[in-house]
Formats: sequence, C-alpha cells, structure tokens
Amino acid sequence: MTADIPTRRGVLLATAAAVALVLAAAACGPVLDPGTAGHTDFVQYGENPYDWHALLPLQRDAGWPEKRVQMMWNPPWVLPLTLSVGLAPYPAGFLGWSAAQLAAVAAACWLLWGVYGGPARYGWVAVLLGLAFAPTIFLLRLGQISGFQLLGLAGFLAAMRANRPALAGAAAALTAIKPHLLLPFAVLLLLDATAFRATRRAVMVGGLLLAVAAAVPTLWNPDVWGQYVAATRAPTDAVHRSPHD
Repeated sequence: MTADIPTRRGVLLATAAAVALVLAAAACGPVLDPGTAGHTDFVQYGENPYDWHALLPLQRDAGWPEKRVQMMWNPPWVLPLTLSVGLAPYPAGFLGWSAAQLAAVAAACWLLWGVYGGPARYGWVAVLLGLAFAPTIFLLRLGQISGFQLLGLAGFLAAMRANRPALAGAAAALTAIKPHLLLPFAVLLLLDATAFRATRRAVMVGGLLLAVAAAVPTLWNPDVWGQYVAATRAPTDAVHRSPHD
C-alpha cells in the first residue's frame, strides 16, 4: 500500500502553523534578548565556520559568553544550507533558521502520518503534536539543524513507499548533515542497494546531490576542505576546543 501524498493545502497549513509558532517563540526567545542571544548553536554559522580565530569575534558580538569558540563540525557540504543565514544579521538569521527548522519538522510529521496510514484530513493533528513536542522546542531555542535530518528520514521513507526512488535519494542526502548520528542508516542503505535497483537509484541521486553541495563551498573557498580537516585535527588551545576532547 502506498502512502498518501500530502495535499498542497495541507503543506501550506503546516508551514503556516510552523511560522506562527516561530514568531510566538521569538517574542519570548533568545533572539530578542541581547543578554542570551549567543547561547545557541546558531552562533556556529559564521562566514567561515572552520576558522575559529575569525569566528570568535562574530560570536562575541552575538552574545556568546564562553572563552572558547563554538565550532561547527558539520562537513562542508552543509554550508549551502547555513551560508545565507550565517551572513545575515543575527536576529534575522536566527528567526529565518528557526522558521526553516520548524517547517521541516511540520513537513516530516505530515509525511510520516501518511506513511503509517493516518487519514489525510487529520494530518494537522500529527503536525501540531510534533511542533508541541519538547525536543522541537529545544530545537528552536538552541538553533540546531536536526529538523532537516528528520525531514530527510521522513522524506526518504515516504518517497520509497510511493515508488519514487530519485526523490527518496534527494531526501536521504539531508541525513548526511551529521554523518556520525545516522551512520547506521547509511550502512543499511548501502547494503540494501546491493539487492534492490530502486535503492541503488536513490543512493546514486543522493550521492550526486552531496557532490554538488560539496562543490558549492569549494568554488567559494577552494581551501574549505583543508580548513575543515585542520579544524578537526587541531589541538585544544585558548580559543578552540578539539572535537577529540
């Protein structure tokens, strides 16, 4: 049995609900409080998130209170997602980022509702429950990126159920935002691709999208991959904490 594909009206309603919740949260959230604005993971997304000496002053301006910089350890293929908000003024960037994350959570809830047989007319219930879930509030307050990963998993499952492997591969590419968190998913996906043609197509499309995403920051900064490796290998010092610690 194939999953119900969300209607355009349902997607618009879910997105509107997400934006409304973002605006409500922003009214009392860190984005409007200069004293706590920097206490989020969003301060990682600077002009070059792998150059800790250049990043620290930007984070201090946003209210980051620690002596050491808050580093972004995501691979450079994530930069096309973060660069636009990272270059924006902190309040505008934070609000836009939060809206994108909650829209991703809302879309994921709607997709999963359909995948598991929920009636389409009640999809809004799943969306509201997902947006009211405590980890979703933490996602907003901390300015994290995990909403995109949830959308990637949900989109992959819904697209494969609908027999659309290319779309599934595009969604699966989002799970590579934090490869260390979803490594088992990647391993199982590759193993499944050895047996099924549809999965092989999904893997090929996902890999192609990751290659394009990796090429974009390389064109902007040819040294970005070297800087990423150097940042992950650099020892802890006065302004930088090694990921090994």
